[in-house]
Amino acid sequence: MRPTGDARPPLAPHDALAVAAAVAAARRAGVLHRLVLGAADASTVAADCLLDASATDALLGALTSIGLARRGADGRYAVGFESVGVLDRLLALWDGLDQTLVTGAPVLSVGEPAVAGPVYAELARFVSSFGGPSARAVQLLAAPNRTVLDVGAGTAKWSRALLAAEPSMRATALDLAEVVHVTRQAVAHDGLAERFDFVAGDLFRAKAGGPFDLAIVAGVCHLFEGVAVRRLLTRAVHWLLPRGELVLAQPFPADDVQGAFYALGLRLRTTGGGLHPFSSYAAWLIDAGFERVELLEADPPMTLIRARRAQ
Repeated sequence: MRPTGDARPPLAPHDALAVAAAVAAARRAGVLHRLVLGAADASTVAADCLLDASATDALLGALTSIGLARRGADGRYAVGFESVGVLDRLLALWDGLDQTLVTGAPVLSVGEPAVAGPVYAELARFVSSFGGPSARAVQLLAAPNRTVLDVGAGTAKWSRALLAAEPSMRATALDLAEVVHVTRQAVAHDGLAERFDFVAGDLFRAKAGGPFDLAIVAGVCHLFEGVAVRRLLTRAVHWLLPRGELVLAQPFPADDVQGAFYALGLRLRTTGGGLHPFSSYAAWLIDAGFERVELLEADPPMTLIRARRAQ
């Protein structure tokens, strides 16, 4: 879904152009590369890049306002991502936009395990900073002695939150082999390792164990076309006990700048993926053998759908 003509943009058109120009200039002048090398104050960045100190200070302030840089208490600036690898990955992805506009083909296809494994091993922590469970979702889903399968777990943000809320719950985290080591680190950091099991493999083929009381599929389905999503949901029925619950946490089409750029980004990294509407998910779930499909939460950036396996 695209923003309508009546939608109010979050930035005035001239501000949007300014953001694009500032980012492009920061790359051409080497400012982002300099920040990658280490934190520095504006004067040092300017000297290293052969730039004017005052103008560089203003540029760094602008980059900080949009999250590409961050300013420490000591006045030094650093790259705004948790790692240089994340920045490099994202820049390489968006640099491929010209190619995608010509060919229609993605820069890479994260729906393919051989591609997705190395990518998400590096981006898992970055991705987990978006769309975790709300306090209400945790309250609704956490229950004594419940078992949960976290599908495409990444850092297991969802299952970690549920186990932290309910000490008697156990979880199994399923993700690609390259990503599971990141999952283990996040789980161990929270002191939950003894209550987790880990399964490394392709979501469409791996044997996850179970059956479980609850399965959570967060931030996965939009990476695939409808046929593949239906196949995944058909698999999900067999992960669950009778009357077990499935929760999908997915970005939905949105009439705003975030939704528009998210949809554009999907064209760069998926073959056939998209922001599928609730009506599609509801139909697919019913066909797969679920009932009582409901929209649990509709707050961006993630929308929750809950369904129950039929008896």
